Amino acid sequence: MGGDALHGVDADLVVAGHTHQQDDRVVSGRRFVNAGSVGLPYEGDGAARWLWIDDGVPELRQTTYDAVGAGRRFLASGWPDQESLRAALIEPVEPVVVTRIFEDAASRAPHP
Repeated sequence: MGGDALHGVDADLVVAGHTHQQDDRVVSGRRFVNAGSVGLPYEGDGAARWLWIDDGVPELRQTTYDAVGAGRRFLASGWPDQESLRAALIEPVEPVVVTRIFEDAASRAPHP
């Protein structure tokens, strides 16, 4: 993440999400924290990732659960993206592998 994404932000702490991976770093002098994902974490072990903030202090947390069972229920419900779901929950792989799955899919997608 470049500093441009936080241009004009006047907060000491910025909390974001949707990348499915936890992150805690300083960007342009601001602490940037990504909560991760409870349902589809791309962290390599299937554990649910989340963020606790107490009195303005963020703490990245994780909770182990039956990720394999959850993944199988996702698939049984007709979840369309089987490859990344398997890589996140059923047979967890290193986060970089999930990144490659999406990069490969994006490179094959038609561009307008």
